Amino acid sequence: MSEPVLSIRDLHVSFPTATVVQGVSFDVMPGEIVGVVGESGSGKSMTARSVLRLLPKSARLGGSIRFRGQEVLDMSPADIRAMRGALVSMVFQDPMTSFNPVLRIGDQIAEAMTLHGQKDRKTLSDRVASLLASVGIGNPKARARAYPHEFSGGMRQRALTAMAVANGPALLIADEPTTALDVTVQDQILQLMRDLNATSGTAILLITHNIAVVASLCRRLIVMYAGRVVEDGPTDEVLTAPRHPYTWSLLQSVPRLDRATGRLVAIKGQPPDPAEPLAGCKFHPRCPWVEERCTRDEPPLEDGVRCWVRPAL
Repeated sequence: MSEPVLSIRDLHVSFPTATVVQGVSFDVMPGEIVGVVGESGSGKSMTARSVLRLLPKSARLGGSIRFRGQEVLDMSPADIRAMRGALVSMVFQDPMTSFNPVLRIGDQIAEAMTLHGQKDRKTLSDRVASLLASVGIGNPKARARAYPHEFSGGMRQRALTAMAVANGPALLIADEPTTALDVTVQDQILQLMRDLNATSGTAILLITHNIAVVASLCRRLIVMYAGRVVEDGPTDEVLTAPRHPYTWSLLQSVPRLDRATGRLVAIKGQPPDPAEPLAGCKFHPRCPWVEERCTRDEPPLEDGVRCWVRPAL
């Protein structure tokens, strides 16, 4: 059996006032597409940014992050720079601030390839145009000469995706890659990821709020809540037979086309404040099946689910 391309064990991310990721563990195998879902503030993006060590200086990391067997937390700054954009790439969530406003779009995409060995100008120009065309940007040679302010938000998001896949990375981390895109363009971005996965064997870690995107693209699904993994399993199983009350609650808030659902059910309450420690299961104040033990002891992640009760959902 092949080794994981990414292996995270007992990851902790803390700041002076709070711990925002606590005890996260999972693997991503070569060629696997893994989705990560959860409410805002659940630790999804912090976990993803930890892989590339793109966290504020005040962040403290504990545990282990291994990429192709090498410990990322022990890498030198030079090793991290060599890995970023070549072996591991990331599509960031905010396309409005991810480009340098005074450099042309094409030059910024070309720079991502130049930094990792591609020098020939003609090859770079052709590759940039091909990448922009692959994400649905028309007249790509001309658009490559445009500045970021001349692109709409959706076009910037597509250009970010083009930059991220430019070097054919072994692992692509996509943080809300379809945000602000219409349905047609969303499909183009997702198809690009499918093609990259199929042709290059690139593993993908997809962070999203969109359950439909997860269902169409991901083979495995990780559900996070309050900085913890609460459920991990094959996508079909998690979506059709959720085992954690939080996963079930998330799915109740999603419109369904295959059956009449009546009014959508919102999850009561708010996620816990990471700066204020909460005893027991972190979901217990919002859980319909809470028991006394849930308020006292935090359950471990066993058999892909973190729950004492495990109700028949």
